[in-house]
Amino acid sequence: MSVMSSIEISNVRKKYRSVTLTFPDVTFTNSTIILGPNGSGKSTLLKAIMGLIEYDGTIAYQGRLQYLPEHPTFPKDISMRTFLHAFVTELPIDLLQRFALIAKLDEPLNTLSKGMLGKLNLITCLMEDAAWYLLDEPVNGLDHAAMEELFEWLQTTNKRWIVTTHLPYVKERLQKDVIHLDPHS
Repeated sequence: MSVMSSIEISNVRKKYRSVTLTFPDVTFTNSTIILGPNGSGKSTLLKAIMGLIEYDGTIAYQGRLQYLPEHPTFPKDISMRTFLHAFVTELPIDLLQRFALIAKLDEPLNTLSKGMLGKLNLITCLMEDAAWYLLDEPVNGLDHAAMEELFEWLQTTNKRWIVTTHLPYVKERLQKDVIHLDPHS
């Protein structure tokens, strides 16, 4: 079982060439949705929490974080099985079944559709034990069945998560705490 913790954000800002994004001070203690239009800083905030970009301010947490990037990069010439074995010894059969990818295990990644790669992105994130799962626009490219599987996992897991989205129906479907980001505030 992973260590449950909070994520505390204080005075966090990220400056780009002509724009400075300023984030609200917040302590995440429960699963939360970050809702905002494109350009509001949703991805930037998750990348800052993960330490993937430089920023001003303070972000503190305990425990392991798992991150689902909105735009993952996969090697092209290997199978899904080989790719997953680079991370784990035992394949995450339950997740492969949940997201209907078990039949694609031996296919090269460059033959998979955008939706299948989105499912693989989810599996790669969710197969690791973490205190928090940071999911950046996780429904992009997923078909309805995969979205429903993801929503069910999010609603039934005892893990904590932060989901970013620009889609109001994700907020309505998950019915969790919401933080609204506005690029003009």
